[in-house]
Amino acid sequence: MAAKARARSLRATRTTLTQRMLARNDDIAIEVLIDSLFLKCPSPDSQANVDQPILKTTKSSLKYLPLRGFPAADASRIIRDVLIAKGNFAKTEQELFGLPGLQKLTERTLSPTEKQLLRRHLRIYFRMFRPQCPFEIKFINAYDYTRFEAAVFARKPIKAGEFVKYLIGTTARLSDKEEACLRQTGKDFSIVESGKKSVSVLLGPARFVNHDCNPNCRLFTVRSGRMVVEALRNIENGEQITVFYCDDYFGDGNLDCLCATCHGTPPWSVTTIALMTNDRTSSDEAGCQRRKQVGSHRRCTK
Repeated sequence: MAAKARARSLRATRTTLTQRMLARNDDIAIEVLIDSLFLKCPSPDSQANVDQPILKTTKSSLKYLPLRGFPAADASRIIRDVLIAKGNFAKTEQELFGLPGLQKLTERTLSPTEKQLLRRHLRIYFRMFRPQCPFEIKFINAYDYTRFEAAVFARKPIKAGEFVKYLIGTTARLSDKEEACLRQTGKDFSIVESGKKSVSVLLGPARFVNHDCNPNCRLFTVRSGRMVVEALRNIENGEQITVFYCDDYFGDGNLDCLCATCHGTPPWSVTTIALMTNDRTSSDEAGCQRRKQVGSHRRCTK
């Protein structure tokens, strides 16, 4: 009976997930788990603020307000020392939700159902930090030399026909009004279309997969509200994971596409160090050294 009750609860929770709620959850997740890892790392005698991000991802909400008073440096320490070094999801969640900003949001703003949805979405991102995760997020400027975008790269060989483990996304159906609003405001980078011509927003780790006209992967719907990434051919370690967005995504016939298949790798292209190493290290010195390597890169969108 208890199992049936939990199943009914999960089904009910899924039906309440809207585009607004999913976008908010994803924005919080990447602010807490991605933006916080790229912080300025001052010298020992410096008084600089270590909570200032070097790279920031583009948020999905139309009007996203950063978590007020959120200590990104503390979040970075929790991710490094608890999530990566120990692999403890429960303790990571407990400590993150105890930080100012996130604690205030969950206690004063979110309903119990919304809290459950946020926790579930955060755990989707937690899995990327596991040592067995076959991919990692890096930042590249291959499409525009003036700014860096997130991209997904294989960190071990992936065989054709395999689902890329942990590279998943959550979807929420869009109304015509919501779709039009996202397109008008330039927030349409996460819109996907299903075979039934329904339009949804796709968020989660899979949102960082870039387009290529000759992709090595495809998006695959496994059930309502969940998409995974399937390898179309063997993928080598260090190769960027890509999918085909859709026809006419980059102009008529994708004539404005800047992917590697259409234009090759530009001479100015630079790939930063990976967002996460998955090596379960907890060294503060190593973390600072990694952040120093990307200190000159200030802009990132995706």
